[in-house]
Amino acid sequence: MTWGNLAAIRQKSISRMLAYSSIGHAGYILIGLSIAPFTAIGIAAALFHILNHAVMKAAAFIAVAGNSRNTICHSH
Repeated sequence: MTWGNLAAIRQKSISRMLAYSSIGHAGYILIGLSIAPFTAIGIAAALFHILNHAVMKAAAFIAVAGNSRNTICHSH
């Protein structure tokens, strides 16, 4: 988790920063499974984080793609 988040900080590209931060979030998902392994609360916690992370990461990538397209279209 620490390596993924520290690697994300050093990135110049926003897309790469988002990708490296996903590595860190994989660790947070595993925490939900390791604290209460294969119990309803552990699985629910992991799934809740996966859902939230997926929605937020998708929105971030859409915003980056929209911004880069907008920048490319207006640079000519």
